[in-house]
Amino acid sequence: MRCGVWVLLAILLGLLAATGCGVSDNGGNGPVTDYNRKTPDNLLNFFGYAYEEEDPELYDEALDFYFEFEFTDEVADSLGLPKDSPWWGKEEDKASTENMFDDAHVKKIEFHLERSGVGSDWEDCWREFITDDPPETTLIQGVCEIFEPEIKVYIEEPGEEERILWVHESLLDIMVRPDPEQPELWTILRIKETKKNPFAASTQLSEIKTRGL
Repeated sequence: MRCGVWVLLAILLGLLAATGCGVSDNGGNGPVTDYNRKTPDNLLNFFGYAYEEEDPELYDEALDFYFEFEFTDEVADSLGLPKDSPWWGKEEDKASTENMFDDAHVKKIEFHLERSGVGSDWEDCWREFITDDPPETTLIQGVCEIFEPEIKVYIEEPGEEERILWVHESLLDIMVRPDPEQPELWTILRIKETKKNPFAASTQLSEIKTRGL
């Protein structure tokens, strides 16, 4: 069974530019973009780079141990998720995304995010998570921001013309925090999808997330 792409995650980023191993003057030819996790914005660049390169190891590195992707009620219902927990955890999300990366019919992914408001910036926020060992509720602090994703997934099925799954009708509420194991770096703790237009019948994101289920 092919579990497509959750995410495409429509999720994140309009800051991809060029690859590199650190910001430098590049011999006078301009700076080289450093895909790292040293700031929240850099983290989203790193995340988008993992998508466009279809690199499962980088993707895993960007996600927090407690990562959750929270779906709209419509998509959660179609996936059979409980109403009080309409999300996938890190392992479910990784499995779906890696399946997408391995799908021979997916030819290319373009991933872009823009802040939803003019002059907006990361703000402090908190979220409760239930830990397993020992079982207890933990309040985790991070910073949050809302983004408008534009994600294009180019698909070629046998005997059919190329089609594009285009995600652009959603908003993504993204929460990040310092990496507990490497506090100088950042990880994505939660992505919550909402509709840009609450009266829309559906979003293209739901088609991508449930592709092949």
